[in-house]
Amino acid sequence: MARRVERLMLGTPLVPRSITAIRVVCRDNKVASDWMSRFLPMLRYASPNLEFDFSRLPAIAVKEKEETSEAGVEADEAEPGADTPADSGQDVTDQSPAEETPEVERIELEFADGTKHLLNMELYVSSHQVMQRILDV
Repeated sequence: MARRVERLMLGTPLVPRSITAIRVVCRDNKVASDWMSRFLPMLRYASPNLEFDFSRLPAIAVKEKEETSEAGVEADEAEPGADTPADSGQDVTDQSPAEETPEVERIELEFADGTKHLLNMELYVSSHQVMQRILDV
């Protein structure tokens, strides 16, 4: 499949000119970096007016996950009669809902008619699958 997509892109005189902008939003994603090194130069060469933007998401803090797991262990070891914030009915959420869920690694495509399409990078194993999906859209 990988060779077919490369041959299609290299041998096709018409590159998807309906795509006006591409925005990659990810952490250290191997598939995204491979796609940017293999296919983005071909797209930019064939369509010089194509806008490209890369945004790096903040890394998920491993320490925060460890602290929450340690806090859970400490809460289990606490005395049964101890009053914890969850037992007392107090609101324990200090973060807004937007901060609780991390942003998804994605490629955003913007078309000439103003519509947008998002590609979730977690669904793709190789950069060739991403390029095939862009050609399908």
